Amino acid sequence: MISLTYHEVVERRGWLDEETFLAGTTLAQGAPGANATNTAVFVGYRLAGLWGAVVALTACLLPPLVMVLGLGLVVLKTSRLPVVERIFEGLRAGILGLLAYLLLSWLRPLLRDLKGVALFGLMLFALLVLKWHPILAIACGGLLGFLSGAGRGEGNEPG
Repeated sequence: MISLTYHEVVERRGWLDEETFLAGTTLAQGAPGANATNTAVFVGYRLAGLWGAVVALTACLLPPLVMVLGLGLVVLKTSRLPVVERIFEGLRAGILGLLAYLLLSWLRPLLRDLKGVALFGLMLFALLVLKWHPILAIACGGLLGFLSGAGRGEGNEPG
């Protein structure tokens, strides 16, 4: 999306020079939110001030909002139809299949050594038995992974 914006704003229309656009993109990446939206707001601001930023933000957010609301209404109106229920059953199965694939692809390298197995078991225990919040388990797992490799130079090699 940013490359399309670059083409349109710098190359095709000449509204901004390359250096200004790249500086705005860098600034946009540091701000919270989607980079493409933030870049559009920057371009709008540079071209027309505050109102340009408001128009750019509206142009980025309004079409997806209208589409999501429209699809939401369609789902609400049709969700009780048997054919739609069957479609959603299939979608749920497909999503669960993708999640299972993701889990297995992440587990494979983790379970290659005893440390990985121990960390996985500990975090699974914390989540399922101790009923930890997932964010707490992720943070503790990351900390334990870091500490278990600290002092041995693991993970410190340049990429």
